[in-house]
Amino acid sequence: MDLWDGTVMGQTESVMEKLVVKKFIARAGAIAVCAALLPGIAHARDRERITVDVFALLNEASGETSDGFEDQDASGFIIGGDTEFEIRRDDHRFRLGAGSTYYAYSEEDRDDRHNNAVWLTYSTPLSGRLSVWVQGKHDTNMSALEARETRQDRIRSQLIWQEGDNRIRARAGYRWREYISDDTDGDGLELGADYRRRFDNGMSSYTYVRWDEIEADVLRRSYERWTLGTDLTVPVSDRIDIIPSLRYRTWSYPSRLVDGLELREDSSLNPRISVVYDLGDDWEVLGRAGVIWRRSNDDRFDETITRLSIGVSKRLRWDL
Repeated sequence: MDLWDGTVMGQTESVMEKLVVKKFIARAGAIAVCAALLPGIAHARDRERITVDVFALLNEASGETSDGFEDQDASGFIIGGDTEFEIRRDDHRFRLGAGSTYYAYSEEDRDDRHNNAVWLTYSTPLSGRLSVWVQGKHDTNMSALEARETRQDRIRSQLIWQEGDNRIRARAGYRWREYISDDTDGDGLELGADYRRRFDNGMSSYTYVRWDEIEADVLRRSYERWTLGTDLTVPVSDRIDIIPSLRYRTWSYPSRLVDGLELREDSSLNPRISVVYDLGDDWEVLGRAGVIWRRSNDDRFDETITRLSIGVSKRLRWDL
């Protein structure tokens, strides 16, 4: 079976479309930055802030996925940081960000991975309860469900409704991926919604549903996936939060057959518990334990993975 989708003409058109999209993202970013700066000429400066987040995380995983590539089975050390420059003009907020993360894997058969990212975010209120948020982002080397190393351009937006202790967000986006191992491409839509509720005793809940797809040149990489999850944050003291969570995923591969008869379908259930300790001065320590039960209508992909993580993070802020 031919793994390459489309004729040479189709591939050329696809490349041209992606170039146009990337140029659009770059031009939109430039226009947004200019829009952020120009009002400062006529009006007093509202606020400008730089925020830096740095972190280090140690992961230990028991088990190995046969064809999943999202690092859920990866052991090793992760270190990274993000920097955001925020400009606020009246009700308009712009954030220009950049980040870098290094993944040092323990497995001898897995090369270390270094991902750099840049993004531009714009947000503004539409009314007393409703606001809108838009972001364009580029990643140089991220892991995904269908490939271990991929470059990605992503545009997404969300509509946010908030009243008192309740917040609802509806999200839509599109992703363009370039797979590093063979220079082929994939792209697809993503949709989602979430609900956050804060309670009087300091507890909060977060529930979400997401749907995403990728259509790839190499047909085996194409997939469609649903994700449902919920978290509950329980403060047990002024400095310690306990966060139990549960995530369920189900996905299918339209170009993979089981015994030549039916489409391959997989699912995973991931309960975990996290403990966050506030050290003060914007330092935090994280401990996390979880298990991933994966099931498939192809018995070769039934797997169980346990994960333990411990990490530390620090936030720095400067108002300009």
